[in-house]
Amino acid sequence: MTRPFITLALLSALGCASPYGSGRLDVERGYVADELPLRVTADGLDALNPRWAVVSHLPSGAQRTGWNDLHVRQTDWDDDGRPSRYRAFRNHLRFTERTGAGEMWLQSTILEPEVQVRELRHIADHFLSSVAEGSPGRAVWTGRRIELRAAQPALEVDVLSRMDGQLAGQQAHLVIFRASRADAAAHTAVLFARAPFRHAQPGSMERVRGWPVLLIAGYTNGPAEFDRGMSDFAKLLETIEMMSNDERFGLGVPDTEGATASEESL
Repeated sequence: MTRPFITLALLSALGCASPYGSGRLDVERGYVADELPLRVTADGLDALNPRWAVVSHLPSGAQRTGWNDLHVRQTDWDDDGRPSRYRAFRNHLRFTERTGAGEMWLQSTILEPEVQVRELRHIADHFLSSVAEGSPGRAVWTGRRIELRAAQPALEVDVLSRMDGQLAGQQAHLVIFRASRADAAAHTAVLFARAPFRHAQPGSMERVRGWPVLLIAGYTNGPAEFDRGMSDFAKLLETIEMMSNDERFGLGVPDTEGATASEESL
């Protein structure tokens, strides 16, 4: 079973005029997000390259824009009770194992007001519940065409371990679980971390609102192969760099040196 359960129920709200979550691969800088102070270092990507291939981007470094790479989200940017629809990339980065069935990914989502105050452990619990419940297939109008969203089957979920930690100096929570149905199973690790930056969304009266962002990194593989790839997942986490952009919203001075992942990530 390869990643049958990684579509997060949380990913229902982000936003901007161009697709949210875009970024490029650069030989010298690695992965660099376009609108967010987020990157994965070139050294980190090079270290993963022998076993993992980046499938979210083209050889030119541009992000893929196929139907499986983008999806439609909605959120109420101006609190008028009418959510706005927009496109967003499913992943900042996605990797597949060159000689196996493993996958790794890096995503982010803007936190709606009712979610901003939740503890990361409770956000993780909500995610695990969505995996267990599955979701029916449905037709979605994207503004350009009708897309058929595949059904996500209900799965039996067993939490194997979980712990609090840090990612790039920020609060994080890691959960490792087994998801199975019939005779198929996979082990998955998902790390939820509060980003030090905010997504900038233009509002009324030329004001810019800063929306808190949740960063999500994941790794999944078959039960027998899972442990083998955990060191690579840790390597990915260690090479994620994030900086604050609070100064854009008058909230403080940015950390110009950035941060790298803490040893407490795993």
